[in-house]
Amino acid sequence: MASKRELIDRSGESMIVNCYKGCYFYRGGFPIPFEEHMKRVENMKLRSDDVLLCSYPKSGTHWLWEVISMIINEDLEYRERVRGMDLLDFSPMSLLESIKSPRVLACHFRFQFLPKEVLTKKPKLIYILRDPKAVAVSFYSMEYGMKTVRSYDGHVPVKEYNGKWEDYLELFLNGDVEYGSWFKHTLGWKKAIEDNPDLAVFMLKYEDMKRDPVLSIQKLSEYLGKPVNAERSQAIADACSFTNMKKVNSGTKADGIGWKEGGNMFRKGQTNNWKEWFTVAQNERFEDILKSNMNRSDVST
Repeated sequence: MASKRELIDRSGESMIVNCYKGCYFYRGGFPIPFEEHMKRVENMKLRSDDVLLCSYPKSGTHWLWEVISMIINEDLEYRERVRGMDLLDFSPMSLLESIKSPRVLACHFRFQFLPKEVLTKKPKLIYILRDPKAVAVSFYSMEYGMKTVRSYDGHVPVKEYNGKWEDYLELFLNGDVEYGSWFKHTLGWKKAIEDNPDLAVFMLKYEDMKRDPVLSIQKLSEYLGKPVNAERSQAIADACSFTNMKKVNSGTKADGIGWKEGGNMFRKGQTNNWKEWFTVAQNERFEDILKSNMNRSDVST
C-alpha cells in the first residue's frame, strides 16, 4: 500500500515522502492516491521509439535530458524551459500521452517500477550514474532548499527540511531520504542490466561526460541511432554546458521547485565539490559503507 512516510534525522528535523511497496519516492502531493499514480505508470503504453532516461536524483538528469532531446530532434532547442522535463514521477498520463514522438521520458525509479511494457516494447534505456558523495551534497542542497515542488496541476507545498548537513548525511547513508538508498538504487539497476541483456541499457557516468562531453555525446548518439560528428557534438555540449543550462532554465518550468532564498536547481555542476563539505571522518565512514555495499570500482571516477 502507498502511504506518506516522515523521515526524521537525529536532531528531529524531518521531511515527508511518498512510500510505495516499501520504497520511498517523490516528496510532492498528488490529486490522486500515490498508489494509483504508480499503477498508471506501471500500465502506461510505451512507443517503440520512446527513450527512457533513468537515474537516482542529482545525477545530471536535467542536463542529459536536454542533450538527448537535442540529439533526437536534431536541433539545439531547450525544451525543458518550455514544458519542464517529462518525468514519470509526477506527470499525469494525459500529459505524457500528448507528447509527440519521439518522447524523451525521465524518471528516478528503480528498475522494477518502470512501465511493464519496457520488457516488450524495448525502448532505448539510458541510466546515468554519479559519484555518490557528489550526489549526497547536491541532494542535501536541494532537499534543504525546497518549499514547493511540481505535481499534476502545478506547484504544491512540501514540508520544509531544515536539517544540518551532518544530520542529512546520516539519513542519506541509511537510505532515509527521498527515493531511498543510493546503494540499493544503483545495485538494483546494475542487476537489472545483467538480468536483461536484450534491453541493451546504455550506462553513462556523469564524471565521464563532464571530462569529455564531446566523446560521450557521440557515443550516446550512436546508441540512439542518430550519430553526430565532432562538430555537432561540440555544439550540443556547448548548448548544454552548466553555465548555459543554469542561465536558460532558472525561474522556468525546468526548475520545478519553489525555493527558499538563495536556492536553485542548478547548484555548481562540479565533480569534486563534495570535498568542501566532507570532513575526514565523514569521508572515511562513507568509504567504509560504500565498500561494504558494492565494489568501489563500479563508481570510481
